[in-house]
Amino acid sequence: MKYIKVNSGTAFTKPDKWRLYHAEQTRQDLALLGKGQTSRCQFVGGSTLFWIRQAYPVDLIDAIDFTIDNTQEQWSGSADVVVPITFYLRCVSWGSTAVTPRVWNVTKRQVAPLADAFECFAFEYDWSGLKQKQVTWLTLASGVNTYRVQQQTNNGNNPVMAMAWLGLHI
Repeated sequence: MKYIKVNSGTAFTKPDKWRLYHAEQTRQDLALLGKGQTSRCQFVGGSTLFWIRQAYPVDLIDAIDFTIDNTQEQWSGSADVVVPITFYLRCVSWGSTAVTPRVWNVTKRQVAPLADAFECFAFEYDWSGLKQKQVTWLTLASGVNTYRVQQQTNNGNNPVMAMAWLGLHI
């Protein structure tokens, strides 16, 4: 019986040998995993089924508060650390209503600094519209803080929706 390669050479076949190189790569990967140095993306709120029609900032549907410990023992204790939050935004139709992503610092009871957050007027269902997918950058406050994702509309004429994912390299 003879095995053949099923892709560009990354699959093991019968004639392939497990080499020291493969063992070393696996050891390094396990070491990184053991240290917790992996990337994760956590859903923090929103829905494509339910739309919101408000002229003021509101929490995303099913918003999940997330706490980040930015102290000297955990992150850096610095006030200039940023983490990415990806927002998906949609308006019901092209018009005068726009939705803007926003993050609320629950601990300090104030709007958290969010870079690269823009108004979105787009309504495309395949998320190809202008500024429908936005990677924003949340600037962490020093200390232990809890955050909540929100959306802000410029008026309450039409319903809008938003979803958000927190991206962290831990």
